[in-house]
Amino acid sequence: MDEIYLIFIAIIIGILFFALIAVIYRAIYLRQPSKPDTPQTEDGNTETEPESSPISSGTEKKKNPPIIQPEVSNIPVQPPSKKEITKKVKDRIYPDINLTTDSLSIMESMNRLCQKFSIETCTLASPDGLAIASSYTGGTRDAAYYSNLFLREDITREGEIIISPLKFQNQDLIFIIRSQRNLNSEEIEAIKSDEKRILLFWL
Repeated sequence: MDEIYLIFIAIIIGILFFALIAVIYRAIYLRQPSKPDTPQTEDGNTETEPESSPISSGTEKKKNPPIIQPEVSNIPVQPPSKKEITKKVKDRIYPDINLTTDSLSIMESMNRLCQKFSIETCTLASPDGLAIASSYTGGTRDAAYYSNLFLREDITREGEIIISPLKFQNQDLIFIIRSQRNLNSEEIEAIKSDEKRILLFWL
């Protein structure tokens, strides 16, 4: 009876001994650091090694290419010539009106001239103030007054009246235009050029 009791106690002691060894081994194993080679800083924190870049040195990220500004020419743009401007103005303003075909008189031709250039009246006078031709019946008065004004005082504009010399077949004449529009020199020369065509047809 005593022997059985002693054997039972020995088995229990053996089990306890193996259990104690297992507990001690487990405690020692858990106390070991997971990364023994990782250095620690002075404050006890573990230093971590910097992660390597996923991009290898041979395949560095390309930089954006520089923006190339387009070259601007320093050559100044030439403005249109006076001839081109005059042609555009003429094509825009002057309708295609035949001045002499089927015209019954020089007065009718000069009336067509007024319609073409959008002027009120036109009168052709001699230097001594006589009316040679006019687009209206009051041309005689205009010829006398404005030819004298041009010759005596060298006045070329008075209100809506434009006074300009006109040379035809070696004769010095005076051309008088009444216009509410502010005619430029190119328009005045164009009107005088058509007036010469009328004179060549009728005189």
